[in-house]
Amino acid sequence: VQLDPRLSSYLLQRSFAERMVALAAGIFTLLSQLALAAVPEENAILSALRSEDACETEGDGQCRLELLQHQGMKTQAADDVEQESQRAMFEKTAEVASCPNDVLVGHWVAHAKLSFLKDPLEVNLEVSRADESCKAKLTALLDVPGQRFEYTVLPADTEKGKDGMLSFKLKNLKDKEPYWHPGTYDPATNSITEHLDTVGNVASGKVQSGTDGVLGMKQFVFHKK
Repeated sequence: VQLDPRLSSYLLQRSFAERMVALAAGIFTLLSQLALAAVPEENAILSALRSEDACETEGDGQCRLELLQHQGMKTQAADDVEQESQRAMFEKTAEVASCPNDVLVGHWVAHAKLSFLKDPLEVNLEVSRADESCKAKLTALLDVPGQRFEYTVLPADTEKGKDGMLSFKLKNLKDKEPYWHPGTYDPATNSITEHLDTVGNVASGKVQSGTDGVLGMKQFVFHKK
C-alpha cells in the first residue's frame, strides 16, 4: 500500500508537533518544580494558580485573585506564629538569665536513711517567691514528719560557680538561736543539697563545719517532684 506523499508529510509534521508539545510541557513542569523548591513564598502562589478545584473556569479572575490573597494570608500567619515562638523563647532565656535563683523554685523531695528507721524518711522542701520580681526574696518550707522549718533563701554568690553550680544559704531566723545551713544546686542532676554538717550562727557569725549533722544525717539531697 502506498500513501499519498502529501499525507505522509502531514503525518510527519503532526508527529513532530506532538513531540514538541510534550517536550515543552516537560520543561514547564521542571521549571515549576525548581521555582517551588527555591522560593517558599511562590509555592503558595503557584499552588493556587494550578489548583483545579479552587475556581470553576480559567477565566475567573476574581476567584483567582481571592485565592492568591488567601494563600498570602496563610503564609503571613505562619510567619507570625514562628516570630512569636522565637520572641517567647528569647524572653524566657532572658528571664532565666536575670533571675538565676528561680531554678530553686518548686517542690522538692528527699529520702533520708536513718539507722533506727526501716524505711527512708521523706523530707519535703517547698521553695517560693512572694512575687515575680527578682528582687523579692525566696523562702522555703522544710517539712519532716511532725515538724516544719521556715527558711529564708539567701544567695551566697552573685554568679553561678563551676559547672553552673549555684550556692546559697538556708537561714532559719525563727529558731531561738537563728542559724543557717549552706545549700547548693546542681544543674547536672537538677538537685538541691542542704549541707547539714555545716552550720552558721547568725548572731555571732561563727561557722562550724564537719559536724555530725542532724541525727547522723550530714545532708539532704532533694530532687524536683
